[in-house]
Amino acid sequence: MKVCIGRFKSSFSSFAFYWFLSIYPFIVLLNSFDYLNIYGVYLFNILICFLIVSNQVFSILKSKVSYVAISITISLCLIVLILFLSGYDKFGSLDNGVSKSVLNYFLPFIINSFGLFVLGYQVNIRKILLSKANLILLLPAIFILCHVKGFRLDYSLLKDPSLIGIYLIVGDALCFSAVFFCLRKDLNFSSFIMMLFFLVVLYLNNSRASFFVFSIIFIFTVWYFYLFKNTLGLIISSIAFLLLIILFSDKVIDILSLNERMALVLSGGTDYSSNARSLLLSSGIDSIVNNWFIGDLGGQIDTSGRLGGYIHNILSYWRQFGLAVFLCLFIPIIYLIFYMFNMVSKVKKEYETEYLISLMCISIASAMIFFARSIPYYLLFFALGLADNFRLTYISNNKE
Repeated sequence: MKVCIGRFKSSFSSFAFYWFLSIYPFIVLLNSFDYLNIYGVYLFNILICFLIVSNQVFSILKSKVSYVAISITISLCLIVLILFLSGYDKFGSLDNGVSKSVLNYFLPFIINSFGLFVLGYQVNIRKILLSKANLILLLPAIFILCHVKGFRLDYSLLKDPSLIGIYLIVGDALCFSAVFFCLRKDLNFSSFIMMLFFLVVLYLNNSRASFFVFSIIFIFTVWYFYLFKNTLGLIISSIAFLLLIILFSDKVIDILSLNERMALVLSGGTDYSSNARSLLLSSGIDSIVNNWFIGDLGGQIDTSGRLGGYIHNILSYWRQFGLAVFLCLFIPIIYLIFYMFNMVSKVKKEYETEYLISLMCISIASAMIFFARSIPYYLLFFALGLADNFRLTYISNNKE
């Protein structure tokens, strides 16, 4: 019986991994571009998350004690409690005019966050890397490449203009898919070829945060890794890389500038999106100052006039749910980041690929949550679970 449960848990976690990182974003694209009309996809996400958590219950007594897991679980449970106590009678409108309560708006994100957090502990990185099913990770990329107009995904084909926000879901998932796909055969020359491929796709997807965060984190993580592993080789490759940048910088900038939205980042310019987020941050910080302990659940409805007008970074958790929730989430994130970067000179060779994947995922997720995303960014919790699981497994397998 234990063997059957273990096999089911392993198989289901692999399915959930491919679902959230590729199949779900692909279905969202198909629905939004009117190829399919599948209803209930969000409910299916919640069902998967419930099954993920249920699978973990069978082995909860065998689980290693992790203060990271305890702290984040407390944070998410407090959010659910706050939503049920105070979020059911506060209503606001979405961008498409639909009115929802704060409870109905945030609760699905929190359920998905908890499910993805548990999934991070269940995913077997080595099994994923050896699986031929990795090709599934390319589904959203293939869709984007087949629907390019000019130098971006042709959003004029959307069945409803209000669905344009799907580029966030797709871009975030592509970042994580790219990490697993680029490192599926360890870190080598082909990894950088695949990185360039995913950069092209992210560029065409038109998500600035996904494009720039992925490119910077991938290059920096590899540089940092080799700083301790092959210092001489790193110096030579760094000089060569800098020379290439100097020689081809103008051409790279010209290519990036073909998409005006991307070019704004390089020029330091602003547009409606960046200006709006600055205003949301300003009003959100004022709300935190005035409600620093218990938060201001749904306060964005009064300041911005809509449910989606929250701070688009980690401070949103403080603004919505209070100081305790924020600290229970913020402290584990900082701890895991420092732990993973500190591990670089200690990790054994047979764990290097798993380490790099875990490090890149939590680095991408952390950069996103601090600068570009908020509560709907449930892939943050997958990265946290993945990194903490690596930490626990490595400690367990390498006791002196």
